[in-house]
Amino acid sequence: MVISNISRYRAVFVVALGLLAVACSKGGTVGIETGPNLGLALYGNLEVIHGEDAIDTPQEVIVRFGQELDKRIFDDDKFERGSRGLTLSYRFLTLTEFRKKILGFIPNTTGASVTVELEFYDPTGALLSRAVVEGRINPNFFIGDLNDAVEEAAKEAAKYTLDTFR
Repeated sequence: MVISNISRYRAVFVVALGLLAVACSKGGTVGIETGPNLGLALYGNLEVIHGEDAIDTPQEVIVRFGQELDKRIFDDDKFERGSRGLTLSYRFLTLTEFRKKILGFIPNTTGASVTVELEFYDPTGALLSRAVVEGRINPNFFIGDLNDAVEEAAKEAAKYTLDTFR
């Protein structure tokens, strides 16, 4: 079977495009500190509060994180909104957007990283848990803006909240 040059070039192009498209979005819980009352109760009500950030955080980032967190926590009745149960206070610790050349010569690809501290309090105001979550998007052509990193951090925050308190 003879493969034409066009087919070879097409195959090389598809493989190269696939390698560039590996998005490498990454999120996770970076650190956890727990209080003595953690695990003594599960909660049905949750109040979410944006605390005082450690950095100057653009309003659109705060809004985006809050919307993504709400969607993941309050949709499907996972928690009810209310101030008589668990309180989640979050604040931004780091926020980085960067540009990088891929393979040393492809310019203007972007990546981003967001680190958020979560603090959980019981109805008496006692600290139950403190966690730090991260959303990171490594640079490539197809995704990599700050919104993607914020969404990844909100996803990790919701996962920790649901896994720990629901």
